[in-house]
Amino acid sequence: NPGQRLQDNNLKVVRQLALGGWSAIYLVQEANTKLKVLKESVIPPGTSEVLKEKAQSMFLREAQLLLKLSHPQIVQVYEHFVEDNRHYLLLDYVSGQTVKQAVKLQGPYHQPDAIDYARQMTEILIYLHSQTPPVLHRDLTPDNLIIDNQKLTLIDFGAANEMLGTATGTMVGKQSYIAPEQFQGHATEQSDLYALGATLYFMLTGLDAQPMTQSSPQHVVPTVSSALNKLVEDLTAQDQANRPTSANELKVRLLAVLNESGKGIKEESYLWV
Repeated sequence: NPGQRLQDNNLKVVRQLALGGWSAIYLVQEANTKLKVLKESVIPPGTSEVLKEKAQSMFLREAQLLLKLSHPQIVQVYEHFVEDNRHYLLLDYVSGQTVKQAVKLQGPYHQPDAIDYARQMTEILIYLHSQTPPVLHRDLTPDNLIIDNQKLTLIDFGAANEMLGTATGTMVGKQSYIAPEQFQGHATEQSDLYALGATLYFMLTGLDAQPMTQSSPQHVVPTVSSALNKLVEDLTAQDQANRPTSANELKVRLLAVLNESGKGIKEESYLWV
């Protein structure tokens, strides 16, 4: 509740920002000064002890992974703590609109902007997938990307939520952005590429993709270039063997799309190196 304090009174809840799946997101004030974001992960009542232990292990593993990440377009995770049997992550507060909010308010993006945002998402995935072991995001959606001054920031991860949702038979996350193999509990790097393709489809059309279906933005917006349409189709191929093999390959494909469909765009503004 607003005004409630945690972590020995160091954090004061300002308001709830979001609620869904097995987590809630709060805006909090730290030490009466800085605004931060607090992610609360809750294991549902009635969950078996075996699943509780597995979920807690996954929450801890996810926290340890996120605490090690350092990238200018991934929200900074500062701390993980447990209070009243609930796991919390303390994160940086990022201002701006989510991609979902921006598109709903202003309509789909023009192709040059959509291509640039796809490039930014790709750079984020290149960083995550290059970690040892590779970090799979598992929940790349328009709700988890914030835009501020044309800069994208990734604000949430879904690894623990995905495990718990699969185990309880309730898949957490937007079905439109989940690859077929991820539904079966076998997420790969190409599952993140699928989610990127579905997010790009949303940016271009303003519509969530049909779950478990290859997406073609040109069917909704005929002015989408053939090259960009083909890329979205390849990213959302139901068989991951037909998708780009890596985020690095996708980066090369995006440059080709830019060259073919990005007339009037200055290539040097895209920071391809």
